[in-house]
Amino acid sequence: MEYDKVMDYIVSIDKRLRYEYDEINKTIFKGSDRNDLVTVDMTGNFCIEKITFNEEMKDVEKMSDAVKEAFNNALENIKKTRIETVKEILKEIR
Repeated sequence: MEYDKVMDYIVSIDKRLRYEYDEINKTIFKGSDRNDLVTVDMTGNFCIEKITFNEEMKDVEKMSDAVKEAFNNALENIKKTRIETVKEILKEIR
């Protein structure tokens, strides 16, 4: 009987995680370079929705570096949200 309770609990946690990740996947995360010359909007499932360039952006090499930085910043924001979501769910187990 105890086994059934544990399995039910595991299934409920799995459902919750799936729901939370679906919500994260629908969320738009913003990333930008440190000078706010480029902004990247990315969904939680890592699809780029929009890249915005500040009108001051004219140097192609600088633009490339800023895009990479903004992209990586958006990725870090997604990763951080995913990790925090799992931590919150795991806190409930204890």
